Amino acid sequence: MRFPARAAYYNPITEFPGRNGRDKDEGIEEFLKYANLELKPYSVNVSADVFGVITRSWDDKPEDIGQAWRKIANEVDYICPMIYPSHYGPGIYGYSVPDQEPYGVARFALIESIERNAAQKKPGIIRPWFQGFTAPWIKGNINYDAKAISDQMVASMELGIDEYIIWNASNNYDPMIFFYRNRMNTNIRKNGEDILSRTPEMALIKYLEAEQRERYSHLYLLTPIDEREEDYDKFTLSLNKKHLILKNYDIVNINKSDDGGYIALVNVEYVSNMGSANIKEAEFKIILENDVYKVIKPKLEWIAE
Repeated sequence: MRFPARAAYYNPITEFPGRNGRDKDEGIEEFLKYANLELKPYSVNVSADVFGVITRSWDDKPEDIGQAWRKIANEVDYICPMIYPSHYGPGIYGYSVPDQEPYGVARFALIESIERNAAQKKPGIIRPWFQGFTAPWIKGNINYDAKAISDQMVASMELGIDEYIIWNASNNYDPMIFFYRNRMNTNIRKNGEDILSRTPEMALIKYLEAEQRERYSHLYLLTPIDEREEDYDKFTLSLNKKHLILKNYDIVNINKSDDGGYIALVNVEYVSNMGSANIKEAEFKIILENDVYKVIKPKLEWIAE
């Protein structure tokens, strides 16, 4: 579900009739809405295959193929990222040769997928494509035997994703691929962590650093759904309007609250168009939403008024 790859080459020489100023990911989103409406009488499920890179990218940049996770996930019953390790470049997820790390690549990519789905109201089920082939064109490649292939399934199952598809152009699959459950780590998730292996403190620090660096996509993912605009463009517009930036912070303590969440007291210094303000022990709430820790910021709009 995409526009042609190599967009930097094709865009200058390609006309897209009916674009009307829309971004490509908006075009795909609207097409899926239309397809769902047309298919509704048939009671069928709709799925979309997407490049693995969109578990990491945001507004379809710089690929510009029309794939943005949040714009596709809400319009399908299944979203299927093609997270083949051989398709990732050196350095991704800290691996010099990602093809050598089927478990690690699958785990990191699916954690990103889960985080994006957890920020949406009604996203499709994550059903990843896994690599079922050896990639001899990759320098340092490994043989994708039954264990290497099933390592991807192990990572998936440990994260609670129990559906997948395997790609092998020859349609040749070793039955031993599917004997992997004895290798799953049932204790991989530590007490007090969310599905992303984050503690409340880790989620809070990521939120505060996102405020400091104006990483709006991180703030969008870390803010509970009902505490922000659902549309990302409207969300960023509201942040830009307030232009309230965190300059410094110091976490005093984090304690469990009566409702099962957490309360964090943080000394913060914010700056805005109106100047700066130091607030002692500002109260941030941390809750578990869709099995992911999210942060509720105290009401500080008065600083920007």
